[in-house]
Amino acid sequence: MRTNACPTVPTTRYAAARQPPGTVTTVADQKHPGTAAATAEHGRLGLALILVAAFMVVLDFSIVNVALSSIQRERGVSAATVQWVVTG
Repeated sequence: MRTNACPTVPTTRYAAARQPPGTVTTVADQKHPGTAAATAEHGRLGLALILVAAFMVVLDFSIVNVALSSIQRERGVSAATVQWVVTG
């Protein structure tokens, strides 16, 4: 085995052999292989969840705004009452 003073370079031949060329590994990756991929996957899933939630908020707001005039007309409520729907 070879040792290296730089913590971002693999310290064993096995670690260096299983990494694609140009891949930077950290000491944490060497101690717990597979954690970087799992962390990246969790990050992508979290981002997807946030984006879907934001889309749902915008969609809900748009639907309510389109329906406000019909709600006001059919229910016979004042404009001040309809404003409460928008401001929450």
